[in-house]
Amino acid sequence: MRALENYTLVIPTFNRPLLLGALLRYLESARAAFPILILDSSSEENRRRNRAMLAALQLNAKLLEFDEQVNVFAKFNEGLAKVETDYVSVCADDDLVFVDAIAASVGTLVDRPDYVACHGIYMNFSVVGRVVDLQIEYAGPSIEATDAGDRIYELLSRYEALFYAVYRRDFFADVLRRSKQPQAPPLWHFWLWELFAAVLTAGSGKVKRLACISNARRAFPDASNSQWHPASLIVDDSDAFFAEFVRYRRRLIDYFSEKGVNLGTDPARRLTLAHLAYFVDAFKDGSFIRGRVAEQFPAVAAARGSSVSSPRDETMPFGAVGRAVLKGLRRLRQNMAASKTKSFRAAAGAVEFRAPAALHHMMTPEVVDELSAYCQNLIAPAV
Repeated sequence: MRALENYTLVIPTFNRPLLLGALLRYLESARAAFPILILDSSSEENRRRNRAMLAALQLNAKLLEFDEQVNVFAKFNEGLAKVETDYVSVCADDDLVFVDAIAASVGTLVDRPDYVACHGIYMNFSVVGRVVDLQIEYAGPSIEATDAGDRIYELLSRYEALFYAVYRRDFFADVLRRSKQPQAPPLWHFWLWELFAAVLTAGSGKVKRLACISNARRAFPDASNSQWHPASLIVDDSDAFFAEFVRYRRRLIDYFSEKGVNLGTDPARRLTLAHLAYFVDAFKDGSFIRGRVAEQFPAVAAARGSSVSSPRDETMPFGAVGRAVLKGLRRLRQNMAASKTKSFRAAAGAVEFRAPAALHHMMTPEVVDELSAYCQNLIAPAV
């Protein structure tokens, strides 16, 4: 794994010492020898706990501490300025990465200068007691079109986040620096920033998807997609959103123009159409805005039941009967998927995993052992 000598893992953390500890102890058990940089903006008490915990571990890790009120852009930009290796990736303090997949990603970037980022399959996980449910989160194909505009459309028409991929350090630092907006308007929140950075990435070069699991991200079943998706801005304040989108698009055009990236004769139109594919996907079945529509049109909502039906349901033949049939078919698909779920354990470990059929062939012994080590650290954290 000589490639990992030139790679750094960056872990931002904020007042989650138990989760950070589980991740770092897992990395120690996985014999992660690469440099690790922890960006810690926790409270003073939690920073003290993190320092003590790190001192007890055998890792090549450093803490970079920040004030609790630090701006997220400043935190990342200052952190990346401290990275001395040529390759880098970010892991949230409640997620984990797989060491072999990182090595494969770095190796791909070393061999393929036309790729700006590389990652593998992402799965998400939820832990209930000693049972861990696994699902595929991101498994789309690589973004490999020759034309920059086509790559942007590839990204946005089937959007899967790129933020946690392995990057070339100088490129990633520049992307995050360009994403920063010193006096951010209310709409320019973290999620629109992530989208901006992803579009810069896809427009600048190819992104490789490897056929192995590289990342595991924690699932939050109670989190509402409508609370964080940039499309929520359209619903909450459409005038402000469209004004902001024009500025957002202008910044994209300026960046690509500066870098000599050709987006064709009408880059504004191409970027708008590509982004429409992204936003339309969020609204396509009506569920994204159903609650907000019910608030604005309560009489219609009351007449139709507890919530406004999606357009897809409204066009079902036979009215309520059609909707009932559709609901039954969905339940049947869910039951069929559940019947293909496989349970397994690591060779040494008390954690039970449940994964769908699509994940079975990817759950190598190494992945199972590493995931088991992480989950056991999470379930029984060191005191």
